[in-house]
Amino acid sequence: MRKTLFGLLFSALLAALLVYGLMYRGNINRDIVLKVYPNASFQEVVDSMQAQGLQSAFTFKLASWLYGYPSLVKPGRYKLAAHTNNKSLIAKLRAGNQDPLLVVVPSKRDIPSVAAVVAQQLAVDSGAIVQAFLAKARERKIDEVAYPCQWIPNSYEMYWTVSPQDLVQRLEKERARFWEELGSKRLANTGLTACEVVTLASIVQKETAKKDEMPRVAGVYLNRLEKGMRLQADPTLVYLLSKENNPIRRVVNADKKIDSPYNTYKVYGLPPGPICVPEITAIKAVLNAEKHNYLYFCAKEDFSGYHAFAKTYSAHLQNARRYQRELNKRKIYR
Repeated sequence: MRKTLFGLLFSALLAALLVYGLMYRGNINRDIVLKVYPNASFQEVVDSMQAQGLQSAFTFKLASWLYGYPSLVKPGRYKLAAHTNNKSLIAKLRAGNQDPLLVVVPSKRDIPSVAAVVAQQLAVDSGAIVQAFLAKARERKIDEVAYPCQWIPNSYEMYWTVSPQDLVQRLEKERARFWEELGSKRLANTGLTACEVVTLASIVQKETAKKDEMPRVAGVYLNRLEKGMRLQADPTLVYLLSKENNPIRRVVNADKKIDSPYNTYKVYGLPPGPICVPEITAIKAVLNAEKHNYLYFCAKEDFSGYHAFAKTYSAHLQNARRYQRELNKRKIYR
């Protein structure tokens, strides 16, 4: 009788230890980020976890079968902490409780360039993002070249599996929040629409990389717009003539004769859309443009990245000649 009782207790203890080891013993040796791609199989999930730090694939598989996880694999990006047990792992993965990440929406030349960077951070194809952008532009009856006005470069928390359509909708909501926080009064002071501010900001950003100089450059362009002068902005021609990875460095007189809405040496006002998706700094520089009487500027001949500003055309020509002489000296012809 005692032997039988001892045998039962021993069996119960052994079963408890097995259950504990199966369900409650930590089964990851370090923090990992598990990415489960759409249509991934259960075995692919196990292989990915094992490659990153899963200690016992056998116990994880056994526990997964008990909870029916193999038929309930959900895509997502999951942060799994070191020493997490099988029960907690399976509960998280089975429910699809993925963890968000910060997605960087960059300042780039155009929609495809932005989409390419965003797609690298998400489980979505860049082409699908482009198509979602264009579909929204058609829905909103916004010209494709002006649609980059509809989002603000920044870092946004979202899920790795966000759909292209939800991504576009989120960026439009963030844009609305951005302008709401800035206030309509500041926008009204420029005399421009929100999209026009973004377009001008894109020119300012391409004109100077010096953030402390952006408000002064913006002030020049606003002065020219107010006086009905052409912007005569080299960056719009650079945008027209350059490719993403092969920009020209110098605008020549022949370029200024090209017929294009982006040739601000020939057309009045702003181009039809941004020449890049400008950063928040550049947008705020336009909204907080420096008040002055400058109408001209050109790069300084010391190649410091700063500009020489002038109130008169004759003074501007003197600045421009100094810079052109230095370009020639350095053999920069294009």
